[in-house]
Amino acid sequence: MRPVDHFFSKLAVLENALQSPDRSRLEQDFSRLIAPVLGADAAANLCYRTLDRVTQPADLPLTLRKLGAMAAFFSGRI
Repeated sequence: MRPVDHFFSKLAVLENALQSPDRSRLEQDFSRLIAPVLGADAAANLCYRTLDRVTQPADLPLTLRKLGAMAAFFSGRI
């Protein structure tokens, strides 16, 4: 399984459980995946700012899909 696929599977688990995302865990996973492309600090900052801008409590699945699409884009998987 490619790292981005593993990240998407984690997002799917959160989406299916309809629980609020653990921001620190999401940031850590996103940063680990994207750090080789952007650097660790930039990846963490991108995740933090993205979640602040796109998070809509009423639509958690859409928020998680947006974060996953960004991760796939930066890892070159789309």
